[in-house]
Amino acid sequence: MKFNEAIDEIRLRISILDLVSERVQLKRSGKSYKGLCPFHVEKTPSFFVDPDKGVYHCFGCGASGNLFTFVMQTEGLNFREAVESLAQRLGITIEYGRGEDQRTPLLRILDFARIYYHKQLRQPQAKPVLEYLRQRGIQNATIETFQLGYAPPSGLDLLKEADKQGFGRDLLQQAGLLMTTSDGRQYDLFRNRLLFPIFDTLDRCVGFGGRALQEDQQPKYLNSPETLVFKKGRLLYGYSQARDQIRKEDRVFVVEGYMDVILMHQVGIRNTVAPLGTAFTETQAVALTRNTNRIVLVFDGDEAGKKAAKRTIPLVLKAGGFPEVVLLPEGTDPADLAVSDPEALKRYLEQPIGVIDFYLQEEAPDVRARNQQLRELAEALAHAQDPTLQEAYLSEVQEKYGYDRSRIEAAMEQAQQGSVQSGAKAPTSPPSLHWELKLVALALTLSETTEEIRQLNPEVFQNPEAARVVKLLRNGVPKEQILAESSDGFRQLVVRWQIQAEQVPADQLIRWVKEKIRKKRLHTRVKTGPAESEEDTFLKEIEELKSQVLGLKKENPTNL
Repeated sequence: MKFNEAIDEIRLRISILDLVSERVQLKRSGKSYKGLCPFHVEKTPSFFVDPDKGVYHCFGCGASGNLFTFVMQTEGLNFREAVESLAQRLGITIEYGRGEDQRTPLLRILDFARIYYHKQLRQPQAKPVLEYLRQRGIQNATIETFQLGYAPPSGLDLLKEADKQGFGRDLLQQAGLLMTTSDGRQYDLFRNRLLFPIFDTLDRCVGFGGRALQEDQQPKYLNSPETLVFKKGRLLYGYSQARDQIRKEDRVFVVEGYMDVILMHQVGIRNTVAPLGTAFTETQAVALTRNTNRIVLVFDGDEAGKKAAKRTIPLVLKAGGFPEVVLLPEGTDPADLAVSDPEALKRYLEQPIGVIDFYLQEEAPDVRARNQQLRELAEALAHAQDPTLQEAYLSEVQEKYGYDRSRIEAAMEQAQQGSVQSGAKAPTSPPSLHWELKLVALALTLSETTEEIRQLNPEVFQNPEAARVVKLLRNGVPKEQILAESSDGFRQLVVRWQIQAEQVPADQLIRWVKEKIRKKRLHTRVKTGPAESEEDTFLKEIEELKSQVLGLKKENPTNL
C-alpha cells in the first residue's frame, strides 16, 4: 500500500478514541470525552477528545492534534514513523516509491548484520567473548534480550556473507558497515569487537556500538557512523527495551554506558537508557519527556560525574522535564553495583536529590565558592520552560537555604542576557497568528476550500507558516502530515476550527474563506499588474470586492 493510501486507511480503521484511551482514562462529556491530560500534570480534567472529528485538545496546556500527532507526541516519533507504527498495528505494509525507498534497504541489511553478528557470538572463536560477558555478570537471557553480537577479527567475514546473500557493497557502505581505504580496499567496519545493536523507536536495528576486545585496540568504543537511519544525537541505547517500563513507573534512569543499561535491566531496573557514547542531547531529553517528565541522572560521584550532571540538567529543564540526580560512591558505576550489590544500587536509585540540593547542599569553603554555586544554579534554572516549576525551585532556595529569591532571579536574568551577548541568538517570538494563518487553518478543515487554497501562490502570504502550509498543499503533501509537522499554535487553530465549526453555518464560513482567497488572488494581480485586456474587469473586481469585504466585516461570525 502506498504511503498516502496508508494514511487514509489508518484514519478510517483506527479510532482516536480507542488510541487515546490506551493512555488516558476518558469519560463521556456531551459529544466529546474528557480526561487528565497526558502532556502536563493536572488534577481537573481539561483534555478533550472528539471522536467524530478525530481530534484532541487540552484547554490547560494547549496540546492539540489528531491520531498521528498523538502518537508522535507520546512515542517521540516523527510523522513518517508514526504512520509506520500505526500501519504495523493494522498489518499494513507500506510500499514506498523509488524516491522514498532509500531507508528500507538500509534497514534490511542492518537487520541482516544484527542476525549475523548475533550468531557469531555462538561460534567457537567467540569463546573468549562469552567468557568476558560471564565475568561481567551478564546472563544468557540478557544476551538474547539485547541481541548482543560478535564481529570476528579478520575484517572480511560480514563482507563475504553479504556478498553471498546478494547485498551490494555500496549498500553496506551506506549502512555504515563497510570501510573503503584510500587505495580502494574494503573491509568490515567492526573487527574483533563485542557488538551492541542499537534500535530506533520502532524497534528496528539502525546501527551498532562496538567494544574493543584487546587492551591496545583503539578506540575502546566505536559506533556506527551517521547514516540516513542512524543519528546518534536522537537515539538512546536501551530505549526499545525500556519504553514500556518508563511509562509504567513514570520515570527514567539515564546512565552513561551500554553495560550500565544492560546490567541494570538484568536486575529488574528496566526503565534505564543511555546516550550512545556521546554527551546527552536536548533532542534525547525531548524524546524522554514524551514518556515521563521525571528524568533521574545516574552518574559516578567524582568530579567528572558532577560535571556530566551539570551539563545535562539544563537540557532536561529546557525540554520540560523534572531532573533529579543520583551520585554513586566514587569509583563505582551502575554496572558494577548491579552485579556486586543490586540491593544497594536500588537503595541509591530510590534516594535521588533534586536540582536545588544538587547545586547547594555541598558545603562551600568560602563566599566565592558559594557564589559560584548560586551562579551555576541560576544558569540551570534559566532553562526551565515551566513558570510553575521555576516558582517552586525559587521558593525552595529561599525556604530551605535562606537565600533571597530575588538574588537568584537576578542571576537568572543575567545568565540569559549573557548567553545572548556571548553570541547565542536571542529567542525570536513566533509570528503573530493573524488572519492569514487563521484563513489557512480554516481552509484545511473545510474540504470545499482546501483545493482553492492549494491553487494560491505561497508568495502572497506574509505569515511564514501560512506560506509554508500553502506550499506543502501545492506540493501534494497530505493534510494529516501538514498538521502533524506544523507548530503547536497552528495545530491549535485547526483543532479549534474543527471543534467550533458546527457552531457557525458552514456556508457562511466557506463564503468567508472564498472571499479571502479571492482577495489574495487579486493582491497577486495588483503586484504583477493585469494584462491590458483585463484592466476593466480587474478594476470592477476590486470595487466589487471592496463592497463585499465591508459586508463581511459587518457579519463576520468569527471575529477574525
